[in-house]
Amino acid sequence: MTDGHTSSQVSAGSRPVTDDTGRQRTAIHEAGHIVVAHALGCRVGGLTVEPGSVRAGCSSYTQAPPAAPVPDAGLPLAAWPAEWRSWAETRALIYLAGYRAAEMFAPRTGRIGPALAEQAAGLAAGLDLDRLPAAKAGERERLAAGTGDAALPADADEVAQIVRLVHGDVTARSEAWLRWLDEELCALLRWREPQVRRLAAAALHLGTVGAEAAARLLEQP
Repeated sequence: MTDGHTSSQVSAGSRPVTDDTGRQRTAIHEAGHIVVAHALGCRVGGLTVEPGSVRAGCSSYTQAPPAAPVPDAGLPLAAWPAEWRSWAETRALIYLAGYRAAEMFAPRTGRIGPALAEQAAGLAAGLDLDRLPAAKAGERERLAAGTGDAALPADADEVAQIVRLVHGDVTARSEAWLRWLDEELCALLRWREPQVRRLAAAALHLGTVGAEAAARLLEQP
């Protein structure tokens, strides 16, 4: 199985965001990764918005690698085996999801509404978030390690690696592919917006959401 770790990257040498707006954006970012991974059939791990020395947050998922051999370099995507084409599209969508969710639901400019902090308080009362299963020690340690691991690739680097695998380089064809993926991603996130907001609010309330708690929150439409 392939373990994927996605993260909210901060500038080199800077400290992770600690203000309310930045933390809310991080929560939406990480929730976007998890919700899209779940919607596309991957096993999801947990997520955290407890900042480390390098990153503001981290999330994890597991994606099964294709059994077929890797397609030959330069082979048009349409000629790839279906399982490899699905794997590449799924992986790209998951890594693109954090940025796109944050831009859709917690933009850098303007007021975030409705405020996730208020949603977190409402969810805490309505869903009794404190009764959710606590993240296991191993989960906390793994996610905490992700927020402090400078060697962990940024989401954009992962997407660039997928583009090189699929298209060999950034070309007009690869840019068209990424635009199509983004359109599909926006539609998926709009469909799953309640889950994104619910999971983000839980992360804001709890700091770290383990795999079991995330699965319970994702059971609801």
